[in-house]
Order: sequence, then C-alpha cells, then structure tokens
Amino acid sequence: MSSKESYFIGGIFAGAVIGAAAALLLAPSTGDDLRASIASGARETWDDLQDQIKEYGHSLKSQIQDATDTLTDRVNQYRSEIEDKIDDIEDDIDDFEAMYEDEEDDAEEAPSEEEVDA
Repeated sequence: MSSKESYFIGGIFAGAVIGAAAALLLAPSTGDDLRASIASGARETWDDLQDQIKEYGHSLKSQIQDATDTLTDRVNQYRSEIEDKIDDIEDDIDDFEAMYEDEEDDAEEAPSEEEVDA
C-alpha cells in the first residue's frame, strides 16, 4: 500500500471519528444516551478499523506472493541460462580436447625426418 493510500485511509478514519463525535455532542440527548452512543460509535469505528487492517493484510500478502512468484521465475530463468552456458563451455572443452587428440595422433602417424630422408 502506498503512502498516499495510507494517508487516504487515515483521513477517512479521522473524519469518521470527528464526524461521529460532533454529531453525538451536538445532538440533544441525556448523558446516558450520549455515553451509549459514543461507545457504540467507538465500537463501530474500531470494527471498521479492524476490517481495513484485515484488507490491508490480505493486500500485502497478495503483493508479497506476487513478488515471490516473480523472483522465483527470474531465478529459474537465470538458472536455465547458466546451465545452457555451462553446457556450451563443456562442449567447447570437448571439441578442444578432441582437436588436441587429433593433432597428437597426426604427429605420431607422421614419418620422422629420418624416415623421409631415407
């Protein structure tokens, strides 16, 4: 959740509390009714806040899961690329070894200078 969203949610919460308190304090009622109304409003506000926190938690969990999935995909992609590079290097080494062995075989099969002069 971005800071703008948290400020917005905080503003909604503060506005609800201030509005409820002003409505209760300005409405004509007895002390007992006023205290009951304030308690009821506080419970409603608390319940709303808990709901918002739960929604934020679910949203955050979803964002973390998405980030984890993206990271896992990238790691698998890089692993595959590295394995391909390793295979290419092993193939190059095998080709080099085969070429070197062919040169050794050719050198052993070639007649020496003494054999050519004779």
